[in-house]
Amino acid sequence: MSSFENLRIVDNFYQTSLFFPMPTVIISTLCEDGMTNLGPYSLVQPYYIAGKDYYAMLLSCRNSSNTAQNILRNGKCALNFIDDNPKTFKEAVKLSWPGDKPSDKMPKCNFRLEKSMIEEETGEKRPMVLTDAIQVIECTWVRELDGADKDQPGELSGYEGPYHDFNGISAGQQHGRESGPKDGDSIFRRGQRRRGEHPLRAVRPGYPPGGGAAAPPVPRHQGQKGLPAGPQRL
Repeated sequence: MSSFENLRIVDNFYQTSLFFPMPTVIISTLCEDGMTNLGPYSLVQPYYIAGKDYYAMLLSCRNSSNTAQNILRNGKCALNFIDDNPKTFKEAVKLSWPGDKPSDKMPKCNFRLEKSMIEEETGEKRPMVLTDAIQVIECTWVRELDGADKDQPGELSGYEGPYHDFNGISAGQQHGRESGPKDGDSIFRRGQRRRGEHPLRAVRPGYPPGGGAAAPPVPRHQGQKGLPAGPQRL
């Protein structure tokens, strides 16, 4: 007799049926009016880790979300890794409802924001970042992969095919408060945000003990051109 229990697989199975550590990331993007929008995500992972002239992360999200629409529009985002304090998670949940407009939810947001390091050093307009984040990776979408440079924002009720294989708008039906949006993937090239000597170490000194996860150093502004931080689902 098996010592395991059979679990039913349901929608959002990665949240409801899996017992596996996943990151909680607050993704900041730029709205049309220049406001920074925040949205929480867990489907974020490394994608290009070696062998290229940039590094990349993968993000999966609804293509009708504020996050996806802003990335389709200007190609910029920041991945803000937050701690596991219950108060932090409670604040993240407030930002998670599909269909909420940035102009409605952001005035109620209690996360502290500050200007991007890239914006401070280059003057390029970037999304603001979370002051209390453990680590932030500033990214730019690599539009040219898989022909995704032709994808445009604005189709909030769903995108018609043909779809891309892995970048930009790809096939898939979403369910939730917003009706009929399709899934998509996008690849981002990593920029940089740091508060320590190592670009990808935990930025708060001593968190976690030993300095955090090691990663190969990169030039200060490598990756601003395109953000293959991995196929990101739009």
